[in-house]
Amino acid sequence: MTQRRAWGAALALMALYFAQAYSSSLHKSLTWDEPTTLGGGYALLAWHDYDIYLESPPLMQVLSSWGLYRAGPREPEPAAWRESPNPKVQLGVELTFRGGVDFQQVTRRARLPVIVLGTLLVGLLFLWGRALFGTGPALAVAALAAFEPNLIAHGRVATADMGVTFLI
Repeated sequence: MTQRRAWGAALALMALYFAQAYSSSLHKSLTWDEPTTLGGGYALLAWHDYDIYLESPPLMQVLSSWGLYRAGPREPEPAAWRESPNPKVQLGVELTFRGGVDFQQVTRRARLPVIVLGTLLVGLLFLWGRALFGTGPALAVAALAAFEPNLIAHGRVATADMGVTFLI
């Protein structure tokens, strides 16, 4: 197989992964932990408060909540979320659903950076596989990754999972 065809096949696999993840994300509601990411990222962007969500590195929080931040939600009173049993989740819920923004648009924007990272992961696996084993096995690895159910499932939600997977 020529290098041009191999690159074309790898790009096609990346596009297929993106299409699967993006189209399926449009039909799924927010998972229980996505508001945590959105609230934590919003706190970082708007208030420079790193103490809201300490359980994961801030990069994916910031990337995923950028759309929410740019939408300019109505910020809740601290009592509305700080005194709840799970303040991280409650802050995200308050901002996303009660902040006067289009929650569906916020959800799409929050998931897009994660989907892009998943798409780049398929390409990275192709490059890595090509360097280690050659073009044929690299395309096989990229194909397996592009259709792997766990990568698609976790690569379409606004959490730190895909960021950690990609960066490790």
